[in-house]
Amino acid sequence: MKFYSFLFCTCYTIIITHTEANIGLPKHPQHSRGAGARRDLVSTPKLPVTSIQGSVPIDSIANSHAIDRTPIPSGTVSALQVFTATVNVSSLAHTNPNGTTVKEIHRGVVAVPFRLPIRPPVPQSSGPLFRPIDTNPPSSFFGPTVRHPIRPINLLPASSRRHTVASDMDDNVPIGTNKWYNQFLLPASQGTDPVFSLPYAITYLNGSSVLSMPDSAALLGIGVFHALVSQRIYGYPINRRSQSPVQYYTYPLNVTISMGAREFNSTTVRAELSNWSELTASLTLTAMGNVHDYTSSLTIGRPQLTSPISRGAAFLTFIYQDLTPCIRSSFEITSFGPVKIEKEASFAPDHDEIFASDECDHEGSPIGFNKYRISYSDDSTWLIYTRAALSSGQRALRLQKSETSPSKLVSLNGPWTGVIQIVKLGDDRGTRGEEEALYDSSVGVWVVGSTIHSGPLGSGSYGFDWVTSGPRSTVTAPLIFALPHHVASMASSIPPVSPRVVLNSRVNGEMVLYASKTWRFIEPAINTVRRYNILPFNPVLSHPTTPTARDLSILREVAIKELTTDFVVESNLTSYYFAGKKLAKQALQCLAISEILKDPDLTSQCVNQTQSSFLQSLEPRDGTGKAREPLVYETTWKGIISSAFLKTGDQNIDFGNGVYNDHHFHYGYYIHAAAILVKLDPTFREKVSFFIEALIRDVNNPSPEEDVYFPFSRHFDWFLGHCLATGLQSSTFGKNEESSSEDINFFYAVKTWAEVTSKPFMEGLADLQLSILHRSINSYYLMKDDNTIQPLSFIQNRVAGIMFENLVNYTTFFSERKEAIHMIQILPVTPITPFSRDLAFVRQEWENSGPLEDPSNVQISVLANNRTNGYRTLLYTQYATVEPRKVFEGLASNLSAGNLDDGISLTWCLAFALSQLSSPDHD
Repeated sequence: MKFYSFLFCTCYTIIITHTEANIGLPKHPQHSRGAGARRDLVSTPKLPVTSIQGSVPIDSIANSHAIDRTPIPSGTVSALQVFTATVNVSSLAHTNPNGTTVKEIHRGVVAVPFRLPIRPPVPQSSGPLFRPIDTNPPSSFFGPTVRHPIRPINLLPASSRRHTVASDMDDNVPIGTNKWYNQFLLPASQGTDPVFSLPYAITYLNGSSVLSMPDSAALLGIGVFHALVSQRIYGYPINRRSQSPVQYYTYPLNVTISMGAREFNSTTVRAELSNWSELTASLTLTAMGNVHDYTSSLTIGRPQLTSPISRGAAFLTFIYQDLTPCIRSSFEITSFGPVKIEKEASFAPDHDEIFASDECDHEGSPIGFNKYRISYSDDSTWLIYTRAALSSGQRALRLQKSETSPSKLVSLNGPWTGVIQIVKLGDDRGTRGEEEALYDSSVGVWVVGSTIHSGPLGSGSYGFDWVTSGPRSTVTAPLIFALPHHVASMASSIPPVSPRVVLNSRVNGEMVLYASKTWRFIEPAINTVRRYNILPFNPVLSHPTTPTARDLSILREVAIKELTTDFVVESNLTSYYFAGKKLAKQALQCLAISEILKDPDLTSQCVNQTQSSFLQSLEPRDGTGKAREPLVYETTWKGIISSAFLKTGDQNIDFGNGVYNDHHFHYGYYIHAAAILVKLDPTFREKVSFFIEALIRDVNNPSPEEDVYFPFSRHFDWFLGHCLATGLQSSTFGKNEESSSEDINFFYAVKTWAEVTSKPFMEGLADLQLSILHRSINSYYLMKDDNTIQPLSFIQNRVAGIMFENLVNYTTFFSERKEAIHMIQILPVTPITPFSRDLAFVRQEWENSGPLEDPSNVQISVLANNRTNGYRTLLYTQYATVEPRKVFEGLASNLSAGNLDDGISLTWCLAFALSQLSSPDHD
């Protein structure tokens, strides 16, 4: 991975004369994880110390949080840490704190902005739960490695990088396929669809995309959006009746602020994403001059605009290098002018030297930044802070309204080097004075990296560690907005700012502002989820009831009948998704027979049939008799995909498995089925372990610094608190997830696999993720009457349907029927279902989904009791968490019914109802 840190400072030629060449850089924390874990850390070319002579500002490097902190073997130094631009005036000697003697030939105070190729400044994950599953390459079972036909754009080409990013079997941290920043890299939209870092959305404006063209004058640069609640767009009511809840809501995408430069034009600007991680990324626009100049050496020293982007960041930061800032908008400017900063703030002495201290000439700001306030016709007000870099003759950035455009600010400086930070003021005008004072005292800090941290096993604690940079980063905490599920679980020791500052997040409710470099969360649900295991019983029932002899007789009759099915034929399907559902269905039949019927002979028969069904997925790749194309490991995005996409080119085949859609949905079924089979026959582990753990690594790799073959946590978004299903397909609505219940199913499957294979830390991580999911899904997807996050006009739907990053739509991708919309938030019904769908929600969904006074809106209870299709049978079965006896008797009364979902058996439906029985029975 490559990232460029832009430091504005005095440069010196240095000669390192000491044999210890680490030049004061602290030990990289990634190296504490074991030898050989990060081959990329030692793969850069090394030169003898005595041959190094270049311009490196030692103090600035040592104090920067955004540099390559790789330990360098004694006697060598990375050639990538050398920049050769000097002007001679005098010489002096300097000794670094670590004892390294540096001879500086001081040739004049100059401002040479430069950049160092680096990886993320900190590991993406840390803590006891983030242990690698494996660090070896994927098994040869996944065939010869292949390259993915969709190549990432907006990255330096492999031929021009010392560390390739997307080339075959490279040594870098893999790129996330389902992550928030991924749309910058997708060729279908030329990387111009917005990314939703929240509370803002950000887009690359290339001058020709739809978002670049609000009018005849194209926008070029980095675009910023934010939408007020009052700008929310609602869809028509369900059934087009006024009493019904709305079908969807979304927000407009109008660029409020476009940060560009006079030197930019659409044919000579190159975009480059770098430093990507779970919570941060950087986007750089370079004015190439010649569109064909793509080598990394030709980008050094060229005019550039870099934006370090962070999830939740209040300030958006733009670092200019030799460019003339140009700030435009889709809206007219209604007011603009400079504002004096009254509040005094401290500096970090080791960073302050980077920026000019005498540049605040027109307002005399005590914190070194100039400030402007600007309002637009969309009723938004923003603050703009500017600070010039230390340079001979460099002065404060002077902005004024354009005389030719009512939506444009122009610079009076000409080419300029420095930083601009912008922030939107909240809707509460009554507290704006205090809000502005807070921003005045917090400017000069931005986030450049982050680590997801886990607490001890079983503690339910996790957190975000934010790594900051900027001239005031050592004395000021970053301002970051938290989502509602963050606020609800934030440790009491980390309060929000006062007075309370909020901004709308689009589809996740109000975000609340915090000032802290560390966020710590506690999820009490961990204590409940740890009680669940692979067995088909509800562990939270206070008085579970044993099934009667009649109950067992009915169950036995059904089980014997269903075992006559040819399991191998049943699961021999072209789709990995549907085949996985069949395998999990068969395994749950076996679990019911073993644990509820307690019949060893029937159990053995079922296990043998299911194992044969499962193992056909692992047969030799001669193609005989197998309906599915083989899974393969590809080295571009690093993952396991169906080769059906590679053969057909159809991105939608098998729900987009080949472009990384829905892997957690698909592979969760295989993992759960295998876990059950290992539980019932421990010898089966030897046959499938390599396969199952490769699938887990593909979806939920906990440690990409050690396991370099898969990206970190492909689907689970640690900021949103749930997964994103969309892979390499771009959309102006952002990424999406349809089935919250299949999201839960994947992590429950991993939990059960870890249980039967005695992997406590894998199980602990799954428990933590299930606890987070429980909170986020019940905040955003499953809506009870007391939900204060989703719009009142939408809550009555009870389920979100499809949740994009900028659209929530009460529908599915395959049907608009009500039973389908609710079913997709239920399947599969497993022992974890009572945890993910609490009783209060199930009752409200059952009795009142949509207005009761609307006769055309049939309630879930009516649909479920009329079991004419598989969707409705699932609705009925899950209601056993509320009325198990009623559900059992209803199913038992019609044993010949064939209206079952393809992923569930009648054996399991009956067994699930029996597993929920308690005394006294549920009300």
